[in-house]
Amino acid sequence: MSRTTISYKRRKIVFQRDKHTCVYCKRKAETIIEQTGRSGAPIITLLISDDWKPFEIDHKIPISKGGSNEIKNLLTCCARCNNLKATMSYYEFKKRKLWLKIG
Repeated sequence: MSRTTISYKRRKIVFQRDKHTCVYCKRKAETIIEQTGRSGAPIITLLISDDWKPFEIDHKIPISKGGSNEIKNLLTCCARCNNLKATMSYYEFKKRKLWLKIG
């Protein structure tokens, strides 16, 4: 499956479902910005004050391993956890508990 853009509506649904919190380390977004992008399309960004990096939409099963952009395969993830997770699946990452090492 090829990588495609995840729509504003789908991102907002996932962020709200996960209560604006990283599913791995449980860090909660402190700032939620909704704005209009250059193309006129809406954009939603979640930020946390300790690094100001935006939260990301992560895939339980990565696209590279056959995952999809269906809502049930999408999760809210902070940038640090998503970087550590790389191409592991949700299940592999949770098993290794790597987010505990970022303190």
